[in-house]
Amino acid sequence: MEEAKRPHVSSPSPSSDSFNADTSYGQCGPPQEGLIAKTKVASGAVMKARELQGESNLPLQVLSYLITTSWCGQRLSRWPQAPDSRTIVSLQKEFDKILEKFDKSVILKCEDLVSQSLPAWDTRIIEQQLSSLRKERDEELKSSIVSSPLFTTFSSSYPHIDPESFEKCYNQHRGNFVASAIYLLRREFKANQPEELSTVDGWSQRWPQYLPQYLQKWHKHLKEIETETKAAQKEWRESTF
Repeated sequence: MEEAKRPHVSSPSPSSDSFNADTSYGQCGPPQEGLIAKTKVASGAVMKARELQGESNLPLQVLSYLITTSWCGQRLSRWPQAPDSRTIVSLQKEFDKILEKFDKSVILKCEDLVSQSLPAWDTRIIEQQLSSLRKERDEELKSSIVSSPLFTTFSSSYPHIDPESFEKCYNQHRGNFVASAIYLLRREFKANQPEELSTVDGWSQRWPQYLPQYLQKWHKHLKEIETETKAAQKEWRESTF
């Protein structure tokens, strides 16, 4: 299990002449010097979130909220006596509303994107809440099928299958490993033409005629994976549940 993290602060403080702009996407200027300026910062955070969102499909609301908390955290660190510092409390309460609306896995994915994208990432305002989410995530992963020897072996052969998609499909198929894997491999086969069949034109119409030979190969290999990991899988289940 990942240990509880201390509030994260990365990168040196920006120079005084650019700090307002750096922590608000240019929305703050001289009038906001010495202030948290949450509203201005949040406005800039939305624009920055749109820039980061790209094709990730991650929710803009969560991204902009996390950016806002990071920038406000930096401003609080620079101006701890800011006359509007109490606005930090409302930011902390906002986290609960975010958690009610979005799954914790989505929030943590957003955190990963924001923390890797901002020059400075400051979690001091919501570190306690984020730490709690991480602990819950780690506990769930311990008992998740994607942490099992069965999936680990499967994933080494089929790394293009997303773990979250596999877990969801596995649960929908009531723990039937072969059925869930075949479903995902078939879906992937239809959506993405295999390299060895790259010369085949009109894949969107012709993929079904090539599917049977792959189904046979997949089924044989998946059964081999089940047999190969049977003992390790049993040991994992007994130690986990």
